[in-house]
Order: sequence, then C-alpha cells, then structure tokens
Amino acid sequence: MIISALYSKSPHLAIVDEFVPNDQALRPFAVDDYLLRALSKDELEADAVLHFWPGDPAVYLGMVDTRLPDFQAGVDFLKASSYRPVIRPSGGLAVVSDPGILNFSLLIKPAGGRLSIDDAYEVLLRLINQVLAPYQEQVQAGEITRSYCPGSYDLSLQGKKIAGLAQRRIGSAIGISAYVSLEGDQIRRGQLIRDFYQASQVQEAKRDDYPDVLPESMHNVSDVVPELGQLDRFKAAIQDALSADTASQSLLDLDQIDLSKDLAKMSKRNQDI
Repeated sequence: MIISALYSKSPHLAIVDEFVPNDQALRPFAVDDYLLRALSKDELEADAVLHFWPGDPAVYLGMVDTRLPDFQAGVDFLKASSYRPVIRPSGGLAVVSDPGILNFSLLIKPAGGRLSIDDAYEVLLRLINQVLAPYQEQVQAGEITRSYCPGSYDLSLQGKKIAGLAQRRIGSAIGISAYVSLEGDQIRRGQLIRDFYQASQVQEAKRDDYPDVLPESMHNVSDVVPELGQLDRFKAAIQDALSADTASQSLLDLDQIDLSKDLAKMSKRNQDI
C-alpha cells in the first residue's frame, strides 16, 4: 500500500500532467499551493492529486540560498548559463531541473490526522520503490552529504543520489515533491550547482549551511535501470503503481482554476531575481 492506508476508503486520484516552459516557471508551485488549499477545504472531488511538472532548464533555489554572501552574482551566473532561477516555497537548497529530470508532487489529505514529516516522506519512498521493484532495484533513503540539496531523505541507487524530496503543508493537506534524475549529464548538473555556490562567494558565508558539491556523488536512474530512464516511462510506472492503490484515476483540468493569487505570491517571492 502506498496511499490507500491513509484513507478510510480507497481514494480517487486526480492527475495533472504538464511540461513547464521557462516563461511559466512559477506555475507548478502556484498549482500545488492552490490544490493543497482545495484539498484541505474538501473543495476537490479527488482525495489526492498526482502532479507531474518536468520543464525547461531551471534551478530551483531555497530560502537558505538567498542568504549567500553574493546571492545576486550566483543568480547572474545561472542566467548566463541559460538556467532560469526560481526561489521555491519548499526545500532548503538549490536543485536542477531540465527535460531529463522528472519533477512531481503527490498531494494528500490523510483521513486519520496529520502525518509526521518522516511518515510523509515514507509515502514517496514506497511509491518510488514500487516503481523500481520489477527491476530488482530499491532506493535507499539517507543523506548524501556532497550532493546538491543534501537531506535525510536523499534517495540513492547503488550508493549515488538519484532523487531528492521536499515537503509543504497547507491546512490538513500535505504535498510531497520529488525531483528524479532520469537521464542527461548529471555530472554537468552537479558542476553547475558547485559553480553557482562559488559565484555566490560561499566561502565567505558565516554559517556552514551549503554543500561542498561533488558532482560524482550523483547519477541518473538510466545508469542503473535503462528501461526507466525516460520521462514517459517513469511517469507511466508511477501511475501504474498508484492504480493498484486507488479506486480510480482521472485527469484534472486546470483551465477553470484561478491561479492569480498563488502566482502573485510566487512573483513576489521572486521579484528581486
């Protein structure tokens, strides 16, 4: 069981599947906040939402990053490297997004009250391991200290990080987000974040909040399970894993949703970059 145990009856899952161009880079965070609020208020027909949001090259920055000694120089470096910088509302440090990386969020409202932070992360850990099970592989959770955005729920395959998790809560709803590195030049991604911190004068930081990124500490799913190394295949595997754990699935149409307030909040968060 992945999410069914969190509900009094088998849940209905709504699915949002979108690709995020750079001129809409704030949108997925606004969508998640809107849907979390709607879930918390029981304003959705669905019990849970699966939101896929891969996109064009971007770097999602944490609030901790904004306190770097020369954060603006780091932002300028990312722009010069053709990556859109975005300050995100969840997660603490910089992560890379590009078309070889799957970003997705699982939004839930447990029937039995609030889950602990770790228990919520375990939901996504179970999901990804269900995806990998047919290939006799399992991810391990534990901090990869020299990866970018290291944390206790770094997910690794064969000792190298392939995914990171973040969490956001609004009311009684919980959003657990993941990026999964599927294919592409992961060494280059790691070097990009290492160079971002150097451009931001990380060596002058008063606190030791930032990773000394070793690009070789990370790799892609395709390096271990080539069959799952493409966006469409990994997305389909996630949906298949959840189909056995939910009563029904349907696509959620966002065209009638007013995201203006949530987009305005994200725009304000990012107004200085």
